[in-house]
Amino acid sequence: PISPPDGVEHRLRHGAKLGNGAEWRAGWEARGWTVTTKPTANSVAWWGAGGAQGIGSAGHVAWVDKVQEDGKTFEISEYNNEYLAPPGHKYSHRPAVTMDNPQAPNAFLVPPAKDKL
Repeated sequence: PISPPDGVEHRLRHGAKLGNGAEWRAGWEARGWTVTTKPTANSVAWWGAGGAQGIGSAGHVAWVDKVQEDGKTFEISEYNNEYLAPPGHKYSHRPAVTMDNPQAPNAFLVPPAKDKL
C-alpha cells in the first residue's frame, strides 16, 4: 500500500496537472491515456462527482495496489475519503473491494509508460 505521506498524484511522478479528482478522467482521456472499467493493478481508481456515497462534487482518486487472481477483487490505498477514512480524513486501505460494491470506483486510469508522460 501507499505509505503516508505519498498520495496518488505523487505516486505517478509525472507532474500532470489534472485538477480535482472529478476532472482526472477527462484529463487522462485528453492525453490519450488508457481508461478502463476493469480493475487494474498500479492504476488510479477514479470516482466522478457524486460517484459513490460520500464522494462530493470534487470526485475522488485512489491507488490500486493489487488485483486478486479472480480479476474482480482488488486493494486500494487512499487519502481524504471522508466517508471511509478514519477521523481527520487520513490514509485508509481497503483490502477487498469488488465492482459490485456501491463504493467501487467508476473507472480505472492506467498510467502511461514513462516515455509517454
